[in-house]
Amino acid sequence: SAFPFTSHIVAYFLKKRGNFPWITDYGDPWALISANSLDYLIEKKIVCKSTKIIVTTEETKKGYLSMYPTLVDDQVIVIPQGYDEERYNRIKPVKFEKPTVVFTGNLSYSARDPKKFFDALKKIDEINCIITGAPSVDIITYVKKLGIENKVNFTGVLPLEDVIALQKGATILLCFGWGGGYQIPGKVFEYMAAKRPILYIAYEKDAGARIVEEYKLGLVVNNEARSISKAIQKILSKDHRIDFKSSDFFSWRNHAKKLSKVIDEISY
Repeated sequence: SAFPFTSHIVAYFLKKRGNFPWITDYGDPWALISANSLDYLIEKKIVCKSTKIIVTTEETKKGYLSMYPTLVDDQVIVIPQGYDEERYNRIKPVKFEKPTVVFTGNLSYSARDPKKFFDALKKIDEINCIITGAPSVDIITYVKKLGIENKVNFTGVLPLEDVIALQKGATILLCFGWGGGYQIPGKVFEYMAAKRPILYIAYEKDAGARIVEEYKLGLVVNNEARSISKAIQKILSKDHRIDFKSSDFFSWRNHAKKLSKVIDEISY
């Protein structure tokens, strides 16, 4: 499994020394999103030797089949990321006095540019926001500039159990997507497990946005203050349909069955 991609390089040399099946498991794509030609040359050798390749999105599968014509369709298997339902079931939610938007993870300008979210938050009364992890200094400075420090609580890094409790107690779970279609933020799957409405801020060719919409897990909007504000108000008014049961498909228990099937097919 990778990341790190060096695990695939080690497996490549082990494969050369023995005649056994090799499943190459990708959390994120490698050369597909790299501008380094050396990455492509190394990965080309790896995929040619792989018995099966596991990726996390249909878009990534199409990308690999296109980049490496020697691959065939049933050689590349899609098994999405998932969540540990047992862990989430045993942790109790935090109870908030006011409607609360929760974001868990490291928030920075460079990755997702969350300024528009804070612009929207300023316009909505009677709502607070909790940000865990280590936000960039620019984020904290912008919140102060807007004068909404009393509405935004930066908790810093927390133990996982505390993070899950916040997620399960949230009125809205905030997620910034990834453009390109090859990656889905891991927190989408954590949020599924928390079974709270997701506000997903999407970018061009965003695979995470497709999942949130397809499984009715929340609302998807572009990164603009007006759209974000309207979506928050819509969730608060409960003028939307959320299907929390649909996310059961993404539990690690179900994904393990798929992986077991792949292993059984190539074992000898």
